[in-house]
This record gives sequence, C-alpha cells and structure tokens, in this order.
Amino acid sequence: MNNTSVIWKFLVQVKERFALELPEGDYQPLAVQLQHGHPMIWISVNADPTAKKVKRGFLIIPTGLSFNPKHVVRYLGTFQQTPDLVFHLYEGCYDNSWAAAGL
Repeated sequence: MNNTSVIWKFLVQVKERFALELPEGDYQPLAVQLQHGHPMIWISVNADPTAKKVKRGFLIIPTGLSFNPKHVVRYLGTFQQTPDLVFHLYEGCYDNSWAAAGL
C-alpha cells in the first residue's frame, strides 16, 4: 500500500449537486478558487495508482438559498463568480438517490 499523497485539481460543476471519483482512503480538500474564470477544487488524495475509485458527493449552495443541513457533511469553501454570484461548496452525503440521478 502506498502511504503518499498527490494533489488533484477538479472543475467544480456549478449545479445543485455533483459527484467526483476519488481514490479510496483519506482525502483532504485544500482550496476552492476561480482559475481562468472557472471554479476549481484542489484535493490531496491517496497517490496509490491501484487504489479503487469511489464517488464522493458535493453540493453547491448559492448565498441566500435555503438548504437541509442533514445533507451536508462539511463545508469546503466559497467562491465568487461575479460580484453578485457567490457560491458555497459542501461535501454532501452521496447515496443511492445521487446514483439514480446519474451522478
């Protein structure tokens, strides 16, 4: 088993929820920022190339929109696309309803 990590970058999909495939094991979100006008997240993941990939769910909550905190695992960051569009990224509870939605 590999005990090293590598930092991966992913495009944040600006929709209510989306999923990313990450290597199984511990992972650490590092930053959420705009890069060349696109929201991105940098995550430190298991560097073992043989590690099984698992889907992790993420939620985008616009400022001022209500949401159910039961669907949230942890806050990851905030990014501003325009002066009037501010979004908050959370890790969500990936479950069968996400898979049924094709995520």
